[in-house]
Amino acid sequence: MVNLRENTIIPPRVAAAFAELMRLHGYNLDFSLETLGKDFDNLLANKDLHHVRVRLRGYVSEAVFDFETSAGCYLGQVLSRSYAGRWCGHCSPATGVSFYTLWLQFGEYRFFPIIYVAYRTGNGVESTGSVGSLLSALEPSMNDGIDYKRRQQDELQAEGRVVIDTTPWL
Repeated sequence: MVNLRENTIIPPRVAAAFAELMRLHGYNLDFSLETLGKDFDNLLANKDLHHVRVRLRGYVSEAVFDFETSAGCYLGQVLSRSYAGRWCGHCSPATGVSFYTLWLQFGEYRFFPIIYVAYRTGNGVESTGSVGSLLSALEPSMNDGIDYKRRQQDELQAEGRVVIDTTPWL
């Protein structure tokens, strides 16, 4: 059984289960940036799917995640893979997921994918823009966050200090 305290492994598992479930509904979610702007954007607009729940087995009991959390984990996992981000915060089916307790970290930059999905599904594309426009807006910040970490390491190395990075990148 998986320990629920291992929070960083839960979002990728939820994302994988969500992608598999959405394939059954005709959406090709392959964890690429390209499909975010196509299939993922379309499924967020499909209100018929907003009742879908993702179930994970292998815990003390079955873990169930709502549409916003599951879709947010998928969006976050794609960004994490594409921009070397890492999951931070708390994600537990036992206590639920708060929008503000689970985020992606890119160097110094934080992004809360579940907040984006919840706002988008509740208010529509008119209020948030497409996922493609989100990516255009986020990409510089994610890259800056990654570059900040690299610059920090380069400065330490230039000073002759040893760099030990214990950050658990996914």
